[in-house]
Amino acid sequence: MSFSAMEKTKIVVYMGFPGSVLDIDSVNYHGQITERLTGLSSQVERLVRKKLTRIELMDTKLEGNSSKAGVKRVDDIEFFTGGEGSRELKKERNRLIREMGEMLDIPANRGGSMANVSI
Repeated sequence: MSFSAMEKTKIVVYMGFPGSVLDIDSVNYHGQITERLTGLSSQVERLVRKKLTRIELMDTKLEGNSSKAGVKRVDDIEFFTGGEGSRELKKERNRLIREMGEMLDIPANRGGSMANVSI
């Protein structure tokens, strides 16, 4: 069973690419990424789906932690994160994304490049 369009979009967005890399009519279209998301064995797809589920769980936990944020000190206004372990959750999330990319042979695009943006 192939990845659904939503699963493909989640994968590329988690890898740091705009969702439009999958749209053949987009200037951001990236055929190589599209190719790497098709024709995979069912075992690899299953492993990637497990990673996606775990990444989404990390996101849910991180969202819960951010809703518990508060003011730690008033003088210079210093904020603290609400949930203990936010840093660990982010590290685990990044590890899962990196592993998913390695399984798919898609390197994470975390450079923040704005090559396609003109002002």
